[in-house]
Amino acid sequence: MTQTVSGAVATRDRSDQLVTWIRRQQDDIAMAAASHVKPSAVIRVTQGALRRDTKLLAAAIANPQSLLYALLDCARLGHEPDTDDYYLVPFGQEVTGIEGYKGIIERMFRAGGVTSVVAQVVRKTDRYAPRGENTPPLHEYDDFASADDRGPMRGAYAYAIFTSGRCSQVIRMGRAEIMEHKAASRGSDRADSPWQKWEPAMWKKTVLRGLEPYVPTSNEFRALSGAAPAAADRATDFTYLPPPPASVADSEIVDAEIVDDPPPSNGRAEQKPPNSSPRTARRKTAAAGDDTRSRSRSADGAQDGAAGDSTAQDATPRAAGAAPSRGAQPLPPQPEDEPQVALATSGQLGMLGQRLGKLGVDDENRLSTLEKLAGRDLAAPADLTRDEAARIRGLLDRCREDRGALVELLATGQLPEAEQAGEDGG
Repeated sequence: MTQTVSGAVATRDRSDQLVTWIRRQQDDIAMAAASHVKPSAVIRVTQGALRRDTKLLAAAIANPQSLLYALLDCARLGHEPDTDDYYLVPFGQEVTGIEGYKGIIERMFRAGGVTSVVAQVVRKTDRYAPRGENTPPLHEYDDFASADDRGPMRGAYAYAIFTSGRCSQVIRMGRAEIMEHKAASRGSDRADSPWQKWEPAMWKKTVLRGLEPYVPTSNEFRALSGAAPAAADRATDFTYLPPPPASVADSEIVDAEIVDDPPPSNGRAEQKPPNSSPRTARRKTAAAGDDTRSRSRSADGAQDGAAGDSTAQDATPRAAGAAPSRGAQPLPPQPEDEPQVALATSGQLGMLGQRLGKLGVDDENRLSTLEKLAGRDLAAPADLTRDEAARIRGLLDRCREDRGALVELLATGQLPEAEQAGEDGG
């Protein structure tokens, strides 16, 4: 009995020391956290999770740094720890942070580009039929039937509906493909693995991961402006295509010559834009007719009501059929071609993947790590520019395969002092 009480007291003391240590890391968590996440709330929630789960507490006491890594990742994604959005899972003597499928859906909604996200598991007795790459599939089943009645799982799918009403790419995976992802997941064969405890949820998460490159996601909350909903829809709808130009019948087109405006009456020559020289253009009859009629009415009114107007006196008659003049208004500025940004090469992307792998970053966290290093959201690693890829590679090389250095770099934007000192000395 004495040993049991002594052990409980020692565990409580170590737990208090761990919580005190985590509280001292609040500034680091604040630097990595999304703007809507409160670091103090993250610490309080974590403290409650440690008290409820003895295995989690033991793993955190054995390796407190692993718990800090998980909390930094959770705060960066904009989630609260130990929730359906983000799990704290003990793996032996280490704590691993795992984003749940609900967390992925939450980040999709935060970007403001989708109205709904669907992820479903298809079982043996379900009626399922695909309808195309960008059309939701037909999936019918008995809502009140148990999982055993519906039969074993044989696949999963996921898609999103954009604010424009269009459907995203539909991601479909069969059992064999999902099992490949399971085999690549760390500790998936352990009894306490999420793949063993919440297998249907992990199937949904797998297809949602495949959907991420096709749907905008954000760690921050983004509210789209209601002033221009059409433009907002196009900005977040990855499948948007501009409408084709309206066709004009040959019978509706006439030839017309654009005549330059006369110089002002004060005798000074007005500077003309370089593209205002006379030229022959083909104009639509409807537009030219409306413009001519409106200007004719304006001219008639000016002559009847203001015969002595200097503008009317200086007006120069134009040839019949000529396009009406717009006065001394300058032509609208011509848009300049935007410079083309060189994207990262496949060799650069492959090298970044190799560096991240050596630093212990798996495929699921690779895109989010690159976003943090690049300082902006990415739909895929291929969105990096060559300059960004070169800069990120330099940062990863300076980490020297030290995962702790990478975590500090993600949290603070700087490498550890020891790493910088070693580089300067070398």
